[in-house]
This record gives sequence, structure tokens and C-alpha cells, in this order.
Amino acid sequence: MALFFSSLSTAVRSRPAEVQEREAPVRLMRHHRSVIVFWTITALLAVVSGRLVGRAVTSTGASRWGPVRRVAVVTTHISPGDPLLASDVELREIPQSFAPQKPVLTVAEATGRTVRRELAPGAPIDGEELVPSLVSALAARTGPRRRTMIVATTDSALRLAPGDRVDVLASLDGSGVTEVVVPNAEVLARTDRAVTVAVPISDAPVLAQALTSRSVTLALRGA
Repeated sequence: MALFFSSLSTAVRSRPAEVQEREAPVRLMRHHRSVIVFWTITALLAVVSGRLVGRAVTSTGASRWGPVRRVAVVTTHISPGDPLLASDVELREIPQSFAPQKPVLTVAEATGRTVRRELAPGAPIDGEELVPSLVSALAARTGPRRRTMIVATTDSALRLAPGDRVDVLASLDGSGVTEVVVPNAEVLARTDRAVTVAVPISDAPVLAQALTSRSVTLALRGA
């Protein structure tokens, strides 16, 4: 038996060189196919695993934040005073804890209404922040708890912009005394000669008196 295996081994080693050369490409081709099959299966497993993980993460996120609610959200950037179009609104499920106290539940409820504040894409629409479509953009930004007033100004160096916050300072001519009569007023609009500000209802009479009897200056507040 030992003699038989010894003879067989000698016969394999003594095969002609041209036979071994013909078999080499065959072995290389088989190896190449094996590599392709391996990476194809690996890629498919990665895709399937990614989908399964994504579903698991979504399920985990929903349970983490509590129950969800289907509400209306904006699909694009909305500025204060902009009317909402049907294409600006869609219904989306969000965690109940992220929904406003009075959420809008249908697209029709929001269409044609005007928003009081800026909304980023994906933000839920608060029913308390909507006003009728016939209300002007300035009135929408003012809101029911404030009053809009115009302050004449000649200070061209202070380039105020809508959204800036200012303190209204008043000085009695010749007295040398200056005081803040309205703090933290919001700038709604500006021209070369005047600035439109929104102030709380209680501060409106104080500002009106200062505008008629004293020199008024606006001081920009830092962000």
C-alpha cells in the first residue's frame, strides 16, 4: 500500500508542465468567481441589516418619546406674516410631547391662514399662532397682546432690521436726564426716517407720551 501511494505521488509531481499551465487559469477563474460571490452576499447582508436596524431605531425612538400624534407641519421656511398655501403643509406623525398645545390637525385648517412667527421646515403648526388670511403681515406679527408704533429717527448709522430688539430711551430737553421708557421692543420694519416697533399694551401710552414731549432714541440690544 505504501508503495502504491508513493507511486501515485510521483505520478502527480511528474505531470507534464504544459498540463499544469492549462490548469492554472482554471484555478484562477474559480478563485475570482468565489471572490465575486463572497462580496455580493456581503453587500446583500449589509442592505438587509441596515433596513432592519432602521426599523428598530424608529420603533425604539417612538417608544422613547412616548405616543405619537398626526399633526400638520410646514414643508418649507415660513416668515412671520406669510400666508400658508396647501403645498406648504403636510400631515406627519410626531411625538405627542413635541406637539403644540393646540395643534392643527388638517391641511385645510391651515391653508390660507397667516402665521405670527417664523417656522422652519418640519415645524408643527400651532393653532394659537394662526390669524385670518385678511390680516396684514404687520398685524399678524404684532399679535393681540402688543401694539405697533412708529418712532421717527434720523440716526442712519444704526442699521436696524426686522427682528432686532431695542430699548426706547427718552430725554427731556435741557434736563440732562435720560431713562428707558420701553425695554426690549421688537423692530418690525424700518425706513430711512422711521422705525416701526411692537411694544406691550401697557407700554404703549408711555411711549406715546414720550414721543410727543421728549426726545426719543433707540438703543440696539445684543443677541
